[in-house]
Amino acid sequence: MMYDVQLPGFDLLLIECVVCGARPDPDHTYSVADPPHWSRLWETRDKDAITRYLVKDGDRFQHGTRRDGPCPAIPLPGPALYKLSGQEAIDLAAELKALLCQD
Repeated sequence: MMYDVQLPGFDLLLIECVVCGARPDPDHTYSVADPPHWSRLWETRDKDAITRYLVKDGDRFQHGTRRDGPCPAIPLPGPALYKLSGQEAIDLAAELKALLCQD
């Protein structure tokens, strides 16, 4: 499965969810700076900053369905899915959900 593409001559990435296959609209792609930016943000475990990023990301990347249910990689943003396997995405989604549900 192809899940990330860097187009020659363009500083952008089209990231495909490794679980549901959803991709951002070509007009709303990610820059090559987005995956490292997300990695740094995730390392901080700053719930408010991560929530703001997820809300913004929802405007360009919407997950689809898998086995007639919502994609279990939700609420991962596209950059978090860069070069992951399906199980890694599901595990990371569970970890992110646990962080966001903390008081």
